[in-house]
Amino acid sequence: MGKQRDLSTGIVAQIQALRQQGLIQTKTAEQLGISQSSVCKALKKNCSKRTNCSGVRKTSARDNKQLRKIAVSNRFKSTSELTDLWNKQTSADVSRSTTYRRLRELCFKSRVPAVKPMLNKKQMEKRLKWAKEHGERTAEDWQKVVFSD
Repeated sequence: MGKQRDLSTGIVAQIQALRQQGLIQTKTAEQLGISQSSVCKALKKNCSKRTNCSGVRKTSARDNKQLRKIAVSNRFKSTSELTDLWNKQTSADVSRSTTYRRLRELCFKSRVPAVKPMLNKKQMEKRLKWAKEHGERTAEDWQKVVFSD
């Protein structure tokens, strides 16, 4: 089944007027001779959008600058740890998710550091032996060496 023609502005105005009077969608549809889904779509399409549903921001620009300083000086801390530090330094009591959103606004990206295995005793001894054997080489000697994987 194809798309029907759009509702005229007059019908949309009637739908809104009937809705303000307290009439439900099915009764409005019966009265105007259109489908209930058309009434629903017309009401959704023409409802006023709220610009800010979240309310007042808990942090100011000054607080955000302070968060930037904290994040730069504590690069390897988690969001929860940064939140604790930030709450101690500012008057705003914010959640971890708020801290995460502010960090994203400040163009900080979260990264998990790569975990590499530690060296064992045998590997450390081999490295030390190699360093002692090659420690007396000069810069010219090292320029002749080709390192490859």
